[in-house]
Amino acid sequence: MQSGQQPVPKNKAEVLVLRPDVIGPGAKPVAIAVARLKREPVFTFEAAGRSFVVETSKGGANRVYERGASGERLREVPAHRAFWFGWVAQFPDTELHR
Repeated sequence: MQSGQQPVPKNKAEVLVLRPDVIGPGAKPVAIAVARLKREPVFTFEAAGRSFVVETSKGGANRVYERGASGERLREVPAHRAFWFGWVAQFPDTELHR
């Protein structure tokens, strides 16, 4: 349910989420703690063999892009915010980036 040995967020913690059908075939859903995105306004991660970057504005808006082999931004990927408790209830096998 979570990557590494990191603690699970509090139930009402906000997460930025990507559904598995958006990531690619055989992918697990991904959730990224909004608190982490505030600390790291440019956050990169890999899922299902693809590379992604989340860019967070000073106002807190998030945009997710697929990254190319040399790090360039490719297409924008749909993502939205959710409360952790609601998301994990629907997608218990979520890969969590805290």
